[in-house]
Amino acid sequence: MCNALPLGIRIEAEAIPPVAEHTEYVAAGAISVGVEYRVLTDVIVDGNYAGGDSQSTIDAARPATLDDEGVSLHVCDAETGAEYLRFDAFHEDPHYHYIHPGEYQQIIVFDTTACGDMLEFSLECLRSRLPQMLEHAGASELAARLDVDVVHDAMARIAELARTASRAGVR
Repeated sequence: MCNALPLGIRIEAEAIPPVAEHTEYVAAGAISVGVEYRVLTDVIVDGNYAGGDSQSTIDAARPATLDDEGVSLHVCDAETGAEYLRFDAFHEDPHYHYIHPGEYQQIIVFDTTACGDMLEFSLECLRSRLPQMLEHAGASELAARLDVDVVHDAMARIAELARTASRAGVR
C-alpha cells in the first residue's frame, strides 16, 4: 500500500504523560486502558516541550491559543506501562495519537463531520480496530498478545468511566 499523503502530524517527542491522579486504569489482559478527563493548555504543552527539538513542530500544529479539554483514553501495555495509542475526545480539537515510545508520535486530527462523536468513535476503535491500530503504532508483539474477548469484556467498564468523565467535565 502506498500512502501519497502523510497520516497526521509526526512529532519527534514523547506524548505528554497522563496525570496519574486523574486517570483510572481498566485491566484488559495484555493492555490496560486509562480513562482521564484531560485539560490541555499552552502552559501545559510549553511545560512539557519548551526548548526541545520538537518545539517548532508542536507550535505549528497547535492553535494560536490552546485551551481545550475532554476525555482521553490511554492504551498501554499492561506489563510495561508503555502507551501506544491515545484518543483525545476534546471539545475543540479532537484527535488521536499513534505513539512509538521513545521515538515519535503521530497526531491524527479527527473529522467530526464525517465520523461523528469522537468518544463513541474511540470506544468503537477499541472494540473493533485495536489490533490493527497497535500494529500501526509499532506494537506488533503487543497486538499478538491481545485477547479481543478480554478487551470486549472490559469495554463496559471503560465506556462507563469515559461517559461519566465526559458528563462530569471536571477542570
